[in-house]
Amino acid sequence: MADSEIQNVLKMLEDDLGTEVEGVRTVSAATPKHNDLLHQLRNLTFQSGCISSLSTERAVSICCRYSFDVASVEPNRIAVRCLCNILFLAEQTRQMFVSNERDYPGKAALHMKSTDPDDVFTSARLLLFCTYETDLDFEPLFQKYEFANTINQNIGHYARLIPISEGTQRDTLERACTETLKLLYNLIDRDPYRATLFDEALYPILDLLSKASIPSPPLQLLISSLINPLNQLELKEGCPLLVESSNNIYLQRLVLILDLASQTYSAAEMNIKASPLVQVLLRATELSPPGVASQLGKILLPSEQDRQNVLGKNDSLPSRLLRLFNNPAAPELSALLPALYFELSDRDVDLFVSNVGYGLAAGYLASRGLYHDPAAHNRRVTEDSKEDSSIPTENARLRNSEINTITGQWRKDEIESELPELTEDEKEREAEKLFVLFERLKATGVINVENPVARAVHEGRFEELE
Repeated sequence: MADSEIQNVLKMLEDDLGTEVEGVRTVSAATPKHNDLLHQLRNLTFQSGCISSLSTERAVSICCRYSFDVASVEPNRIAVRCLCNILFLAEQTRQMFVSNERDYPGKAALHMKSTDPDDVFTSARLLLFCTYETDLDFEPLFQKYEFANTINQNIGHYARLIPISEGTQRDTLERACTETLKLLYNLIDRDPYRATLFDEALYPILDLLSKASIPSPPLQLLISSLINPLNQLELKEGCPLLVESSNNIYLQRLVLILDLASQTYSAAEMNIKASPLVQVLLRATELSPPGVASQLGKILLPSEQDRQNVLGKNDSLPSRLLRLFNNPAAPELSALLPALYFELSDRDVDLFVSNVGYGLAAGYLASRGLYHDPAAHNRRVTEDSKEDSSIPTENARLRNSEINTITGQWRKDEIESELPELTEDEKEREAEKLFVLFERLKATGVINVENPVARAVHEGRFEELE
């Protein structure tokens, strides 16, 4: 459609607004007429060539008037969807929406009190756009329109209805709930001090997370939107997520989602989608009583069966997570997962090494300035083996177990190398190669450490072969 035709549609809509009576614009034209025009306008927002003609203050103002100032439900709903599309596609129009003297953000906040989930969805989406690239001050919305209370009540309402709804009704409720949760997340992310205003939403979020159907793949919009705020809201004493119980359904649900996600997504996808979930588990482990960490450890720490191979080699949940420790495609998880496993190891360096193997633990320990002393660890193992009953933790069995601390595998299950033993001449040649390699690296400045072969010679650990 040419620009002149778009302007013609806008003019007809503008002319039909009529006069303002007590702050509300009446519509002089017949409803079917301007409804058809609004449908035309909405359809134009899907055509990339038309968005520039619709991303003007005039077009935004007309859509705003039909969305909030016209006393008729049907044109309101058509116009607000048109407005959402414009604000989504043309970022500069978001400030136009905010700057309009008619306080449309405030009207959108009032509109979120609607009992119709479609109205809540579109109003929440408009306000969500206002959290990006605008100067909107949300404080008046909280003070004048009880904005936090509206969000809390809507989340509680949807948490009750979604589990007992089906089909189209369920889809509509999930859309409204998801958009509200995304708005909540952005509001706290923008102003973290507001987190306490949404304390009331925590229990409904956990309740819905425990009851909502898990789609495939699992971390789709509703599930992700329920998980994200758990990293922002205050987890106080008595929070169901932190309760020490053998049947903590909230932790079990989070672990189930993580298990399904690790089976479904690639490492790069896991890094984006599952990092908030791992962060919630880490946060719960840090804040909860020891029993919660113990329960989580029974699920996430490698089992005896996992240790029949080098850790990370089979397809269990712990193995899939351990493979992400040093995966370059998952930098966020490479930081979060070792931190989680360190917490599950009682923040004990030796126990952490026993649980995941030094090969996987080394990077995290180095980044934290922590040191693992194998000799001291071996002495500790010997002492613990004499008084095993004095160690109360589930992890204690690893301190007196015959495991390879580098790979985490049971020593009895290690496969012996089939390669023949090196001769003395071969050992000498390999030592010479190592010496030359270290000298070259020192010359380039890549490393600045003492050559281990030279040190061995100085210490008298080398002898000349005839």
